[in-house]
Amino acid sequence: MSEVSDGPSPVVGPPLIYGVAAATVVVLGLNWPVMTWGLETIAPLWLTSLRLLGAGILLALVLVPSGGLRRPPRRDYPVVASVAVIRLALVYSLVFSALLLVPPGRSSMVVHTSGLWAAPVAAWLLHERLTTAKVSGLVLGVGGIVLLMEPWRLVIGGGGALGFAMLLLAAVATAVANVHVRGHRWTSTPLALMPWQLVAAGLLTTPVALALHGPPQVGWTLEVVAVVAYQVLLASGFGVWGILTISRSLSAASAGAVFMAVPAVGVVSSVLLVGEVLTPAAIGGILLVFGGVWTAVTADRDRSAQQVVAA
Repeated sequence: MSEVSDGPSPVVGPPLIYGVAAATVVVLGLNWPVMTWGLETIAPLWLTSLRLLGAGILLALVLVPSGGLRRPPRRDYPVVASVAVIRLALVYSLVFSALLLVPPGRSSMVVHTSGLWAAPVAAWLLHERLTTAKVSGLVLGVGGIVLLMEPWRLVIGGGGALGFAMLLLAAVATAVANVHVRGHRWTSTPLALMPWQLVAAGLLTTPVALALHGPPQVGWTLEVVAVVAYQVLLASGFGVWGILTISRSLSAASAGAVFMAVPAVGVVSSVLLVGEVLTPAAIGGILLVFGGVWTAVTADRDRSAQQVVAA
């Protein structure tokens, strides 16, 4: 994927970039318990649609004054479609639905294993070499996922098993979309395409939400408004800008380390804010996942940091 060449995502030097990185990590990490709060009153696919459509409209309004909102070039249609359908509509729907069944801290760790699955996917689709380091990272990460899931506690056909299956599918789908992004020859910039991708994804999830959940039944209390505002303004609006800025301003390894901190904050905030309990096995799983992702990131240190839209 090419670097962002225009739009409101500048290259930021130290020490300011460290502040941007810290704020981005905290906002995206805290979003995991916030999403859980939102699902107490809003059906998962309606919350998905509200976030996608709201974020798309917000980013469009931000880009209009600078002339950055332009119709996507035909050459970029494939990446608009893959990000909208796979990375946004499918992944967000899976994640929000899984959060009804799996605690948010563990969910954040499983979803952020997408970096592990990117190596075999890239070897398959882009014919990249699957190095020993990447295989080692994948093995460590898979071991960590098993410990996080604690299969000896799961009931076959139960909610927990289904939730983890959805999260794993979301992680693999994210890897597939990111590999396509990496191999795409860009005409426009990622930020210029993002409003179109978000709105298209929201238009895909809305009829599905209507079919599965019926008309939205949302009691617009102050708390619900705050949750939706957090999704649109902070998690998507500020989060997208922060990710792009970090990706442009830091090396691939440094940016990867920053993005790994997101699930760490997700775990800690879930323990503190929603009372998630971590067993010794889960803690061991978290450490193995971090080790696996870090191994994969450092094995790919020569690449530019990938654009991601974190849940």
